[in-house]
Amino acid sequence: VAEEHGGLFARLALEASLHAAGRRELASTEPLLMIVLVPDADWVPVMQAAIGEDQRLVVRGIVELERRKGIPEPAGRDYIKLAERSMRVALITPDVSFLHPDVVLAADLTVMVKFDARLYRAAIHAVTGQRARGLGDADLAGLSLAVLVSSLRRDSARACVERVRRAAHRARTEADEPAGLALAELPLTRVVRDWSDDLLWRIKTGAEIPFACREGPPGGGKTTIAAALARS
Repeated sequence: VAEEHGGLFARLALEASLHAAGRRELASTEPLLMIVLVPDADWVPVMQAAIGEDQRLVVRGIVELERRKGIPEPAGRDYIKLAERSMRVALITPDVSFLHPDVVLAADLTVMVKFDARLYRAAIHAVTGQRARGLGDADLAGLSLAVLVSSLRRDSARACVERVRRAAHRARTEADEPAGLALAELPLTRVVRDWSDDLLWRIKTGAEIPFACREGPPGGGKTTIAAALARS
């Protein structure tokens, strides 16, 4: 199901991103060098599978610089030769800097794929047969492709929307929560505990702070305590 829904997202996103001339290029049998820019690396395999359904295309995903003799360099230059030999090539990448400049300049078609709430609503309708209402781009912000795929199920459009919103709420909550331990959670000695608790009280109440300095060798916990104070 995950692969099926991922493929659905890829097809919807590609179709929405192609202009009329691009559709003609893709439908023709002429030699073609196409670049497909996807939102992130997670999109590369699903887009590769979707475009790869066209047996006339040589489809390759590029998610990093290639190494030649141990040296990283932009990829894809060899695929220009395939297009020169009357072949049709599609290169899928999340970052155009992974591609050799010659590939970017020689491309017959460059497609920037975006996935938004409108397309997610279309996917919900395709899977459930129901229309999703009230789902906006803000509801998808920060969600990975894996989360979007797992939230899309056949039960109902309303349930799909609720799952996406719940996941987005969790993502925002986790982003807002400071990482690491608060001061009260640190295993401190009594002397350090008294000092740090008193300092925290003074910071929160606006009381005068006579001193707020700790010294000692590396590894003694100075930075940990300072970070915990900031989180508290």
